[in-house]
Amino acid sequence: MNTLVPKITEQMAERLVKELLRRAPGYVPEWKPVGSSKGEALLRVFARYMDTLQTGIDRVPERSHLAFLDMLGIGLLPAQGARAPLVFSLVENSPLDVSLPAGSEAAAQVRPRVSASAGSRSDDTGVPQSLIFSAEQAIAVSRAQIKAIYSVIPGNDEWTNHSAKLSEGFTLFADAGPSTHAVYLGHDELFAVAGDISVILSVTLQENTTRPPLKTGVLPMPASRPPLPTKWEYLTDQGWLPFTVASEDDTTDGLRKDGQIVMRRECGPKAKQDTIEGRTSYWMRGMLTKPLLPDGTGGQSTVPVVNDLRVRVAIHNEGIVPDAAFADSVPLDISKEFYPFGEQPTKYPTFYVASKEVFQRKGAQIQIALSLVQPGVVPTGTTLAVVWEYFDGAAWSPLKPQSSASIDKFTATPGSLNFLCPRDWAETKVNGVQNYWLRVRITGGDYGQPFRMSGVDGQGRPTLAAGNLTPPIIKTLTLAYTYTSDPTILDHCLTENEFVFSDETEACRWPDRTFRPFRPLLDQRPTLHMGFDQALPTGLLSLYVDVPQAVVGGNAETERSPFLWEYRSSHGWTELGVLDATLGFRRSGMIQFVGPPDAIRTPGLGENLIRLRARLKPGERMEPLAVGGVWFNAVWAQQSRSIDQEPLGITDGNPDQTFLAQRRPILKDLILEMQEWTGKGEGWRFDLKDVHADDLRFERHPITQDVTAVWVRWQERSHFYEASASDRVYVIDRARGIIRLGDGLHGMTPPAGRPVRFSYRTSDVAESRAVSTVPAGAISELRTAVPFVASVTNPVAAGGGAESEALERVRCRGAERIRHGGRAISGEDFEWLAREATPEVARARCLSLTGSAGHAQRGWVTIRIVPFSREAEPQPSVETMRRVRSYLVERAPATVAPRIRVTGVAYIRVSVRAEIVPQQADQAAQVEARVRENLNRFLHPLTGGVDGQGWEFGQAAHLSQIAYVIEATTGVDYAAEVMLMNEGHLYDELISVQADGLVAAGNHELTLTVGVR
Repeated sequence: MNTLVPKITEQMAERLVKELLRRAPGYVPEWKPVGSSKGEALLRVFARYMDTLQTGIDRVPERSHLAFLDMLGIGLLPAQGARAPLVFSLVENSPLDVSLPAGSEAAAQVRPRVSASAGSRSDDTGVPQSLIFSAEQAIAVSRAQIKAIYSVIPGNDEWTNHSAKLSEGFTLFADAGPSTHAVYLGHDELFAVAGDISVILSVTLQENTTRPPLKTGVLPMPASRPPLPTKWEYLTDQGWLPFTVASEDDTTDGLRKDGQIVMRRECGPKAKQDTIEGRTSYWMRGMLTKPLLPDGTGGQSTVPVVNDLRVRVAIHNEGIVPDAAFADSVPLDISKEFYPFGEQPTKYPTFYVASKEVFQRKGAQIQIALSLVQPGVVPTGTTLAVVWEYFDGAAWSPLKPQSSASIDKFTATPGSLNFLCPRDWAETKVNGVQNYWLRVRITGGDYGQPFRMSGVDGQGRPTLAAGNLTPPIIKTLTLAYTYTSDPTILDHCLTENEFVFSDETEACRWPDRTFRPFRPLLDQRPTLHMGFDQALPTGLLSLYVDVPQAVVGGNAETERSPFLWEYRSSHGWTELGVLDATLGFRRSGMIQFVGPPDAIRTPGLGENLIRLRARLKPGERMEPLAVGGVWFNAVWAQQSRSIDQEPLGITDGNPDQTFLAQRRPILKDLILEMQEWTGKGEGWRFDLKDVHADDLRFERHPITQDVTAVWVRWQERSHFYEASASDRVYVIDRARGIIRLGDGLHGMTPPAGRPVRFSYRTSDVAESRAVSTVPAGAISELRTAVPFVASVTNPVAAGGGAESEALERVRCRGAERIRHGGRAISGEDFEWLAREATPEVARARCLSLTGSAGHAQRGWVTIRIVPFSREAEPQPSVETMRRVRSYLVERAPATVAPRIRVTGVAYIRVSVRAEIVPQQADQAAQVEARVRENLNRFLHPLTGGVDGQGWEFGQAAHLSQIAYVIEATTGVDYAAEVMLMNEGHLYDELISVQADGLVAAGNHELTLTVGVR
């Protein structure tokens, strides 16, 4: 036996044996005791018995104390299971939404860690345990998923997209960027731009039609509106590229008056044809670069109304290579030198050139630049006739280009041809290729012949000599055009505001119709928007919001949510009843609501979605809100399991009979039933006439449905003092699972032979050695089969688990319980009630209500708590802080309850700098490790200190204590130098600690040296 009490007992028994042997001759002189004789053995048995009896007598006050506390209903605090939010997911393509019943179970396989509430009492077995978590309420598990979530700040015309960070964390109303306000203009031909271009947009505005209605007595708004700087871009394969718009190029003065906007581009890639909102065209767009405030802000009309839009394009592009070319029917490779009419032109040869970009520019000035390697030579005495033609949709019509140096006949180099592009130039097929074609035909003459007759031979036959054929060879052929269109209406006009496209094409085409290219945000207050991809079921839907926090209970304003929730229906935004346990995203919790059956899909961010919004109520102050994550289809789950109708035994008719539940601790949902009537007929009505109908449960015959037995529910009481002899009540010790019935005077004593059954919820705390925290993602095993539910997980760690209270704690707590009576008046009351809230709490410190102690705030009650833990700096989980605060709020005065907050402790890290000389130099490493371990153990806030009971709040760490720990370490000869450090500062005597702080171990700097003797 190694405990202290058995050692003392053994010493007392030995003294009693010696005293009996000394007195034995006076009573039995004839007995001569011999060592290890039977007589001495008998004396030793008697001595042990007497010693045990004396020990019991000595402990009567302690037992009486515990019995007194038990009589007052002050028992051990029962163990508590951890609590976590569970998120359920349906199978892919589930045909329907699912109703998840309350009590649905999921399990976690975890390797237990040291108990948070047991301190050094628990060992870490390392054996994985299966922990059961049960859903606390029934919810609807929806097929819908959150596809969009974003916050807007209308006053700044800003927004932030949080959709990609649902499970990673984000901050509402922070890091916002400007909202998108854009107008998209499309033309199927004009905007097919390349090269140097200028786009002239003519704007006609409707004046003074967008002013909001004036209030009585308010002066009219001025007609002017603030300028709206706009960035103009065009679409290419490289994305949207900017135009250059000089200040003098915008005569509308930022869309404040009628005028023109000239947009220029030099070089750059070609425009790209693309489809936007179902319309395919070439596109340019204008985007606001300044916030668009609501109409009427500052007494001004801020939103322009467009009455008419016309566009002209001035384009110059050169160096364009034709799309294709043919010599009659032979394809030509125009990337190198080529014969336009072939090496030996036939009679009436034809040269074809195609370019869709150039020849479709109706009315454009077109230039064809030619450079010849070999100009064509027309034989002397002949005339060459060349015709240039285009296809007008029905036939080939002549062109009359102006040329330089007879380049139109390919007889000079270099040179160019210029002509106006006919307006009836149409596409056609040449050699199977569809395009805009230009053709050049030789209609008379030639460039010579390959052979000629030089004479007649002796037989009268003609002789041939080398010919004079010199056909043209083209080195380069490029096209250029300069085009300025007539004012033209647009083919397409789209606007984008608040992620929604609106088709304003018809309004843009007709001068008597107006439209607004830019619209302010519809929200009037800072708002959070949420979009779901499927219809929401009509059931209780639940969102879990994780809020990183070190404090539970911020200020009085957070006791209510500052947001008003709404959903989008066919009637617009409709109020939605929401149970917001997060108090407006200020603490972790559930946001629950019933799925609205009339919600409709609306366009916006994420396309067509079912939309909800939470907008700030008038008078509420906007502030950035840090959110750790948002999960849909969530429900709170407790580490517990349900025990249904467990047989406790049979009553024996004696007073104060006790029963023992098979599992401990006893948590909640207690139903103790006793079978008080069996038989046939209606006799139970008379026998149980004094029992309320809600407390009766019947057993019936399976065929006749007649009552055969009646079970009566008994009620739990904390004690029997106010119970009468006829009250069916019981008292339960939840920690030990002991159920006690009355004695016949205080509480009924039931007759003998009555079966007793007990239904309750219990936890795996005892078997799992109180795993107070379960890591995120560990709860992944479904234990309750629910159709179409595929998986479950806990997105954040479970917390708040604790073992039953230790016996030595209840002695002190019980006395304090009698003093404060369960009401929090003084600071000391708050501290003891915090310990009573959960056995997880090892220390509690209440800061002064007047703001004079620690970091307290005047008018507030701040409770700092420390959980049982072997961590170097124990900090409570959010669940533990929530339980403590809820417990205190119920027991504090109504004026104080809203101003209670619970938080962890600010630790003062004590680091030691020491120069240590070991007794043996070769043991330096081992000595250094032992010293470091002893220092960390001594400085632990809960198990350190001089007496091993931890440190008190505000207790300073003295240099002398640290020096003693070092020199008392095995293997240390002496310490040459010892100093204390905190936050880089050195201390010679002690490190003081504020009233609400605790000592904790820091990073030690230990130097071991060889001593000189």
